[in-house]
Amino acid sequence: MNKGYFFLLIIFATLSITKVQAAANVTITPQRVVLESSLRSQTLTVINTGDSLAEFRVNIDPVIINEAGRYEKVKEPNDEQISIKKLFRVSPRKVILKPGESQLIRVASRKPASLPDGEYMAALTVSPKDIEDNKPAIKKTTPRPTLSTVEVKMQVSVTIPLILRQGDLAASVKIEDVNFASDKSGQTLINVSLAREGQRSVNAYMEAHVERGGRKQKIGQTWFVMYPPKTSGSGRIPIKLPEKFDTAGSNLIVSVVERQVGPHNGEVLGKAVFALQ
Repeated sequence: MNKGYFFLLIIFATLSITKVQAAANVTITPQRVVLESSLRSQTLTVINTGDSLAEFRVNIDPVIINEAGRYEKVKEPNDEQISIKKLFRVSPRKVILKPGESQLIRVASRKPASLPDGEYMAALTVSPKDIEDNKPAIKKTTPRPTLSTVEVKMQVSVTIPLILRQGDLAASVKIEDVNFASDKSGQTLINVSLAREGQRSVNAYMEAHVERGGRKQKIGQTWFVMYPPKTSGSGRIPIKLPEKFDTAGSNLIVSVVERQVGPHNGEVLGKAVFALQ
């Protein structure tokens, strides 16, 4: 026997077979809760997207805004962060779902009368856990002596932001600069530099249009989020220009439009027009 071939057989015999299962996974819609003005509660849909019966626990956690401008859960919250967490309540806190089943959960605010004006933020996390006792019996087989089997179950939690606003909080976005670029795949992009002003966070679409002769056409859209205290940021809008597009005499319009349940939905937070050469 060829020594090299024999060596490969030895390696193969010592390898483990890894079996990956999706197990219990979860999806939440919508993926953001904002409670303000007369909107004191919001309903979310939790869906078991896994392949097994599972228990889903719903928790509210304190958060901070990190240096990158993103929210993250706090492991050791201070008294202020704990008090902000208590401004939210959720029901039910635990649900059991079969694969493909869904359940409505309700998030509500409980604002004290003395709450100062401002924006308060926490996080809602839904964590799945397989229910082993309810699984059908699986016939066990003895693996070959030369092989071992490792079963890996991936259980994915989902976290979304909870925002409570007290008072009439303003927000606007100044579009400071734009330039064209392309990524490694050749996709044309518009790089946008922005500045946030006001007391509330921004959760919006950045939209790009071209305008010529009074006719306007959307060429791209992307999601944009910015949380206080961060006041500056950037975004990239993937675009597709119209066929036989002539830039001469055309304008590029970039706008930021709020998209959320509540009184500010559809509000234009910022807009800029640039003449194309």
